[in-house]
Amino acid sequence: VALSTVRISADGAEFGVPRLGFSVPRSKYDLPRPDSGRAIVVDAASGAVSGNAIDGGRYFDGPLADAASVGIDVIQDGTVVVRGNLVNGWRVGIRIQEGATAESNSVSNSRTGIQAFGGLVTGNVASYNLDGIELHGAATARRNSLQKNYRSGVIVDLLASGAINENNFLGNGGTDGLAQCGIRRIGG
Repeated sequence: VALSTVRISADGAEFGVPRLGFSVPRSKYDLPRPDSGRAIVVDAASGAVSGNAIDGGRYFDGPLADAASVGIDVIQDGTVVVRGNLVNGWRVGIRIQEGATAESNSVSNSRTGIQAFGGLVTGNVASYNLDGIELHGAATARRNSLQKNYRSGVIVDLLASGAINENNFLGNGGTDGLAQCGIRRIGG
């Protein structure tokens, strides 16, 4: 059983408001189970998570680098909006599904800043992660700022069908022998 600090299961529920959200630390039940450590889990088809500070307390190369820790985890397809959060130090900072939106968040010091299995990733700042944004399915990345991510600004799954447009890339990649490039394709 994966434990989380906050679990939202009611459709239409909102957790936090822009600039007046909550401070949510890593669950005290993190160690040693690798399946635990999610700060906010949204198990609803609609709702919002806004204005929160989600601190994992770990960096992407720390002791939980391969654990399944996620700062904000949207686990259902639907119209969930994750907006204006500060997310730091997770395996995955924010994870969304089809129909969801990750908008205007700042994600740093995580292995993957934002992981999208569909949906829209827009207006976010992803910096000092191993990889800034990871896209799967029909996920689209638009108008994000990807700065100084150690491996890639954006990773795109070989079978992804979404768009990548109007993003800013600055100083991503190069630390693991990869070319200094903002976008990298994986799979296949």
